[in-house]
Amino acid sequence: MAIERRSTPARPARQGLPLPAVIAIGALAAFGAITLVQWLLASIIGLAKFVLFVVIVVAVAAWVVNTKGRR
Repeated sequence: MAIERRSTPARPARQGLPLPAVIAIGALAAFGAITLVQWLLASIIGLAKFVLFVVIVVAVAAWVVNTKGRR
């Protein structure tokens, strides 16, 4: 009668990604989040500059029309 021996690994196989992959994914996620925030801020600042430009142009045009109307 032979005894059947099964060898078990010293460590069970770990589920999930290896540590370098987790670090790479985290770094890419952080880079993407920072890029998104920069893009949003740049868009908001660009829109604000455009609105200020339009307000200045309209104010100058109204001032010119008002000045010519007084003559």
